[in-house]
Amino acid sequence: MSGTVRDVFGGDPLPTGIEDQIGGIASKIENVISEMEKARDEDTARWQALNEERKTLAGQLQELKTAKDKADIVAEDAAVREETKALLSSLRTASKAREIGTMRAPSRSDEYRKGSFLQAIDQLSSGSFSGEAKAAAKATLDAMSQYADVPAYSKSTLGLTDATGGWVIPNAIVDTLVKPARYASAITRLVTTVPGMGNQYQIDIPLRLAAPTRAIVAPWGELKENKDLVYNGYTATMYTLARIYDIGKQFLRKSAGAAEADVMGELAHAFALGEAYYILQGAGTTEPYGLQTALATIPAMTVAHTAAATLLGSAMTAITVASGALAGRNRTPEAALVAPAAYWTLVAAGSDAGGFYLDPTSTTPGGQLRIFGVPVFPELQLAGADDMIVGEFSALKVYHGDAYRVDSTDIAGTRWDYNLVGFRGEMEMGLDARPAVFAGAFSFIADILV
Repeated sequence: MSGTVRDVFGGDPLPTGIEDQIGGIASKIENVISEMEKARDEDTARWQALNEERKTLAGQLQELKTAKDKADIVAEDAAVREETKALLSSLRTASKAREIGTMRAPSRSDEYRKGSFLQAIDQLSSGSFSGEAKAAAKATLDAMSQYADVPAYSKSTLGLTDATGGWVIPNAIVDTLVKPARYASAITRLVTTVPGMGNQYQIDIPLRLAAPTRAIVAPWGELKENKDLVYNGYTATMYTLARIYDIGKQFLRKSAGAAEADVMGELAHAFALGEAYYILQGAGTTEPYGLQTALATIPAMTVAHTAAATLLGSAMTAITVASGALAGRNRTPEAALVAPAAYWTLVAAGSDAGGFYLDPTSTTPGGQLRIFGVPVFPELQLAGADDMIVGEFSALKVYHGDAYRVDSTDIAGTRWDYNLVGFRGEMEMGLDARPAVFAGAFSFIADILV
């Protein structure tokens, strides 16, 4: 290429930079094009010679541009390498503890990860971690907790004996913790939940006791029927459900996350039990007004049924009687609730002569039991060993304030002195079941079994 370029520049010194060479050729091309415009109409042979020169210059220009692109890439790559090398040299090599301890701060939703709290506490309190690691640990704890001023706590779990947690400290290989089954509530899935009431202390629930009546014919020219609407109402107060578990820090560390995961599970279990209990059995004085409490005060919603060891005296018949009462009030039987033991007694109901009243193959533990189209659910928090509630459960509203949350602290109260970590669960709920019951959405049957 060098000979060709020298031809272009004639006897002038050859520019040393590629950019200068490109500029020189571009200038030559402009001059050639200018001469071609002059020769176009006067000298055809000269125009053709100039055009050949233009093509030669264009080819050389393309070669120079390709060479410049390659040179730019090499220069940029070298600059990137130098910049990266300078950046790395300003940082110390990450320690093994940092590599193990670095973690993403969990969100306050359901993304809790086993052991995340323990790791953050360890990073924050240990002197072997860098300032950056401690900042990350503090951000993790801030994301997990809103409060530090936790009130007085209950008994703590120190992990000193098998009964107080020794079974979950992995001195040996630890299997999955064996414990009572988690509570899965039917009632909380059936009612209507109204979230986002965190700024409210009370919720007014208007109610009309009188059932709707039909409009009547009004003859021409005569007075039309005139009715006044009468409203009643109740107020649902928002209450706070809360529980605290205290765990020894040594226990938390030595359990390798098992203790933390267990206390989180226990809190979730406790709140599921608490919410279901208050929806059904809340007394209504200093706690939510529950469904069974409301049904007990309104005898008109209790349906008569005489249990007997016959088909007509069976629980299946009781469901039809309760559903019929609902239909008479223009309500739809969405579900029936019974105690767990009564549920399986109901499934096995029958007689020696007639056999099972229900098809056993359609009532498996994993299936959904339906009697005349009405789904039946076992509910542990239902008071009454063989009572039944049939109703339009969506008419019952449960109000939730701030979402269920878990806060933690190791300094509030005397936890610092005792080296404890407190886990506090909280949630707000409000309920008054009387409006739904007065509106005829439920039927209650006592003693459905013999």
